[in-house]
Amino acid sequence: MHLQGADYLVPAGSLVVIGPDIVHSCNPEKDSRSYLMAHFDADWCLALQREVLGEYPKLKLPKMPVINNTALFSRLVSLANQLKQPGFALNFSEQLTGFVADLLQLNAQSPETNTPIPPAYIDAIKDLLSHSLGENITLQQLAAKVGYNPYHLLRSFKKNVGLTPHEYRLNVRIDRAKKLLKDGLPPAAVAAETGFVDQSHFHRTFRQFTAATPGQYQSRS
Repeated sequence: MHLQGADYLVPAGSLVVIGPDIVHSCNPEKDSRSYLMAHFDADWCLALQREVLGEYPKLKLPKMPVINNTALFSRLVSLANQLKQPGFALNFSEQLTGFVADLLQLNAQSPETNTPIPPAYIDAIKDLLSHSLGENITLQQLAAKVGYNPYHLLRSFKKNVGLTPHEYRLNVRIDRAKKLLKDGLPPAAVAAETGFVDQSHFHRTFRQFTAATPGQYQSRS
């Protein structure tokens, strides 16, 4: 890869971070190449950076554009795979925010000056998550409800509750599903009632939580 007057070798499994409006070129050493490319809105990244690193006039990108980090690479691949299948927007937006935040923190430490989110606001988010199971809400939408940055909300919620907003909501969904199954509601109707994408998604997730399918759980209740 040629970038800003320098040449870089990009091994398999590496991440390459290229800033906005930076001209670059890539040529494979052999006959073919395969890569995954993701574009993140620059203004969104800058707003997240302010939350993570403090005030900077522009994006503070990693010093080296080629990053050999297996964990970050795997998380990017996971995000891309989630785009190909139905799922919860909250889970995806949490993972996306966390991924970009960690990418921005490669060369700096996160500031500790953030004002804690009041417990009443955390409780308000918990209440919203518990009573809107049919809405495919995102982390950004949750943060807007209480007027905080998504990354700040994600960290504060997990610190206070012990779970991310998505994990908390998933537990609420499963608890609600258990009650409905005990009441005799068919699994397909339970899936729709608790906000799962489809019955297959409900079946798979319910089994992960309970080690039983919805039908098996219902027959034992």
